[in-house]
Amino acid sequence: MDWKGNSEIMIDQTKLPNELVFVKYTDYNDVAQAIRTLVIRGAPAIGVSGAFGLALAALQSDAKEKDELINYLENAKKIAKKGTVLGIITFHSLEDRIVKNTFKEWSKKCICPPEAIKCECGGNNNLGIILTKKPLIASKEEIKINPRSRSAKLRGFKFI
Repeated sequence: MDWKGNSEIMIDQTKLPNELVFVKYTDYNDVAQAIRTLVIRGAPAIGVSGAFGLALAALQSDAKEKDELINYLENAKKIAKKGTVLGIITFHSLEDRIVKNTFKEWSKKCICPPEAIKCECGGNNNLGIILTKKPLIASKEEIKINPRSRSAKLRGFKFI
């Protein structure tokens, strides 16, 4: 699997072991279809492809406002399957705060209102776990090669 020129390149696993065929995806819907039809299979490949697919969706997204980004995250939550890893790269502090708070909300076990004396929701409402307590940032070497990466922050979430 590889990422080149805003596209995902994967092995078509339906052709194995007789042939080694690579497929290129430039649209997140095509990635989702490939996972459904077992062109991409196996937990590691599906996890990485899901992350690549979300990166493609983000590239295709025309979100320019905070509310649009929140809607994007909510849609990602709706289509996520057990084991899917969601990685989001942000470039601005407001975007990063929205992603961080959304991931915190998704990882809460109890969704009862704060004024509730006793938990009535059952305490099993978390959608997953936060993979990055603090965002991953570019190394000094990466920033030298790609100066725009200095403001990039990566956060990860795994749906359970």
